[in-house]
Amino acid sequence: MNLDRKMVGAFVGLLIICAVAGSQEFPVTTDPADQLWPVIYGDIVVWSDYRNGNWDIYGFSLETGEEFPITTSPEDQVAPALCGEYVVWEDSRNGNTDVYGFNLLTQQEFPVVIDPAEQWQPALCGEYVVWMDKRHGNWDIYGYNISESKEFPIVTEPHDQFWPVIYGDVIVWLDKRIDDWGDFYGYNLLKGEELEIKAKHVSRTQPVIYGDVIVWTISESISCVYNISTEEEFQILETHSRSRPAIYEDIVVWTKTETEIRYYNLSAVLPGSLKTKKSTKGPPSIYGDVVVWADYRNGNWDIYGCTLFGESGPFKPSTPPAPSTPYQPESSTSSFSRLYQEILGEFSVFVTFAAIIIITVILLRIWVGRGEERSLKDQQKEK
Repeated sequence: MNLDRKMVGAFVGLLIICAVAGSQEFPVTTDPADQLWPVIYGDIVVWSDYRNGNWDIYGFSLETGEEFPITTSPEDQVAPALCGEYVVWEDSRNGNTDVYGFNLLTQQEFPVVIDPAEQWQPALCGEYVVWMDKRHGNWDIYGYNISESKEFPIVTEPHDQFWPVIYGDVIVWLDKRIDDWGDFYGYNLLKGEELEIKAKHVSRTQPVIYGDVIVWTISESISCVYNISTEEEFQILETHSRSRPAIYEDIVVWTKTETEIRYYNLSAVLPGSLKTKKSTKGPPSIYGDVVVWADYRNGNWDIYGCTLFGESGPFKPSTPPAPSTPYQPESSTSSFSRLYQEILGEFSVFVTFAAIIIITVILLRIWVGRGEERSLKDQQKEK
């Protein structure tokens, strides 16, 4: 009887450890239709959703656990961007691709740009929206101030400019005015002038930006990081799926070989992996310590999330970036704290596996002991 109790206790311990080991990951939406292109800001996640037979925009509050529609127009709405109370997206309701927006606080939808030409890839920070615009026959970059309802050109060079990103007052894009391969250019909204970006290893992939830091992928094994202020550039030598990375403060995340989410701490120079189920994954988005992505584990595209360092609860509040406030690197104390969390997270995996091995050995010893005990009883009966 004592051995049976030990067996039950060991199995319960093993189940608890396995449950703790997978406690970081959580579903955002698992509707039978496809959900793609998730982005996160604060405690809100938004994505494109095909549950109504066309692409709409839906949202989810990590704080309340409530899902809600943002736009369900009969035509397609894709590629959402999110910052603060605003969501913007590509919208096909007028027969071409325009840009529309939505205020999460007032629940009001509004047009950003309606033009017979194509407008693609909207990006958003604060009250500024930027996008690719083909009204002049080639791709240019335009902007829009939401509070002033004012549109303005950013760059209208004869050659193509595409994939704009924005943080605070700084806009960055890929520009083909020099050669067909492209170079990164920038624009300061506050000063009204272009910025010189001296990045050397540029490729035809979409960049991301946080503060003065730009990140982009140049191959299946290399990402580049460039600091606009210091003009320093270095590479992250890690396997990539060539999908777009994401950045928040000093953490860069990306999809590795389409099945694993990797991260890299720029301050601590420390890589790591999210503890997620192995499955096909889309490009991630990150805010604070929460990462979200599209996931194909259920036979269709759903949205899942994961906390980076295993804090309790799906969302850890963090101070949002504000326009005109350049990103400042973390203090040594803060960087050490984050480094400690990452090391602790990796260490917890080691401890989990070690505990499983130990419990397995204990179970085997108990099982062998029971066999020996029965054998002795049988021998005594025979005598």
